[in-house]
Amino acid sequence: FMGNDHSNVTCARFFRWSSKWGKSLLSLQMAVTYAFVIAAFVWSLGAWWASDTLQDKNPKRWSKKRTRGEKPGGARRYALLKFGVSLAIFVPLVPAMVVTHYLGYAIELRQMYGVLIPANDPTPINPCGEVEGNDVLFLYGETGASRVSAFPHAILNSRSMGDIVAVNRRKDGSIIVNMSVLDPTGKIIVQMDDSGFSVNHNAVMSMMRPDKSTLTITGEYPGEKMDIRYLNKNTIRITGFFHYPGHPDAIALRSPLIGICPSAGAMTESDVSIP
Repeated sequence: FMGNDHSNVTCARFFRWSSKWGKSLLSLQMAVTYAFVIAAFVWSLGAWWASDTLQDKNPKRWSKKRTRGEKPGGARRYALLKFGVSLAIFVPLVPAMVVTHYLGYAIELRQMYGVLIPANDPTPINPCGEVEGNDVLFLYGETGASRVSAFPHAILNSRSMGDIVAVNRRKDGSIIVNMSVLDPTGKIIVQMDDSGFSVNHNAVMSMMRPDKSTLTITGEYPGEKMDIRYLNKNTIRITGFFHYPGHPDAIALRSPLIGICPSAGAMTESDVSIP
């Protein structure tokens, strides 16, 4: 997990910078795509309304001689033609916008950076039970749990390196998890902080995001895997198995690690402390 040497600090700053600008660039790309789709619709509609074919059917542009020779109902036929073709131009716009939205969604889920948003999953059975208000329920594996009532709060602390996993709340109420996941060589795999998460594509075998509330990382070393699920506005679950510098053994979050459910007045500096 998290180290404090200069190279890791530099990498963390780079990940934060790349995540911020990467998300901005993706938003800009999607905005440009929507703009092109809408511009294509407006251009097609304008071209039809200004076309010689349509203008030739406009009774207001006919000569008196042609008006006398045309069948009654010319204005109605003109309106039907004008707005019928306009509707035919508009109809493809709806699926085009839908396809653009889902393509953008799929592209976002494939990015190596982003922000997890809460799902609407029910809170699993755990030692701490349900939480309400501003409290955060931090789940480990299937049954391990820790309830946080005061922020920021360290879930896992190393006496040699400081906080490894910490939880905080943004002003908008969303949960922030602060941690850096490293491989046995000290290389950053995943950086998580106030701006979201960033994944080092040079240090992972795969990254999967089936939705905006889930992040699954498989590392290069055997057994390295981390799953994060933002279950609901009060609950987040992390399971996995990763190393951290200076310690030969990996931290296993796949099985229950802790079951700490203190009241707000009984909060400690950290729930679990390791060397």
